[in-house]
Amino acid sequence: MSAPDITIDAKAAPILPVNSRADRPLFFVLMIMVFLACLSAIAAHASYRAAHHWGADLRASATVQIKPASGQDGVEMQIRTVQIAQTIAGIDSAAAVDDAQARALLRPWLGDVTLPADLPIPHLVELSLSDGEENALNILGQALEAAAIPVDIDDHQRWGADIRRATKAVQITASLALILLVGGAAAVAGFATQSGMSARRIIIDVLEQVGAAPHYIARLFVIRFGKLGLMAGAAGALGAAIMALLFWLMTGRGRAAMMPSFTLDKTDMAILIIAPVFAAIICAVAAGLTALSSLKSEAQ
Repeated sequence: MSAPDITIDAKAAPILPVNSRADRPLFFVLMIMVFLACLSAIAAHASYRAAHHWGADLRASATVQIKPASGQDGVEMQIRTVQIAQTIAGIDSAAAVDDAQARALLRPWLGDVTLPADLPIPHLVELSLSDGEENALNILGQALEAAAIPVDIDDHQRWGADIRRATKAVQITASLALILLVGGAAAVAGFATQSGMSARRIIIDVLEQVGAAPHYIARLFVIRFGKLGLMAGAAGALGAAIMALLFWLMTGRGRAAMMPSFTLDKTDMAILIIAPVFAAIICAVAAGLTALSSLKSEAQ
């Protein structure tokens, strides 16, 4: 009589399967959190990039406003200011702003209206400065004063201060949002671990009866939720990359002068690559600490 054939499954199912239906809500919650965290980090980095470019543009330019007294020829003073500015080291170029350009500069404040012909329009001169030439404007001011040309030189520093304050506010807000999302992901992973341990109470009891140490049982939850966090993080990072691409297309592919560009550079790509790994680490650590704490409290 021959022995019965016994089929052995070489690949046994894991004790805590990752693709359990009960994990789907947790997967979507973690995916959304990683998606928002990536967008927050990319937005903070984009604001820093935009502020850096705007600040560099402002530092490389200045505006001279000529204030002629009654009876003085403002146009002649404007031409003379351009001539003096072109002789000063550190000033790459100087150009007079004509009447039409000056009137166009008033439209954002006055609206698209027809201005009276006798309206006194400021006489302006635009300057382009060399990098690192901070004393050029002081020398220009002294030269114009010696030439008896009353002017007001705007070095755009107040605009740079406003940009720095706005950028700092955006970065602080994005950082706080990122910290809250990381804390929320850890809390969700911990809660899910506690629920998973309650749902698998029989399996845990059996493992404890056969002599499994608490660290072994906790490692099962670490592996399970670590893999889940990695998959959810990858999905969330992919969604953030798609959203950044759509924003880039909708804003004119980075041509909007007053909007931060969402073109993904090396730093943004690093954020998207690190995010799934970071999510996996957060979920694994939260799951391991929660499982160990629960097992130790039950043993007491």
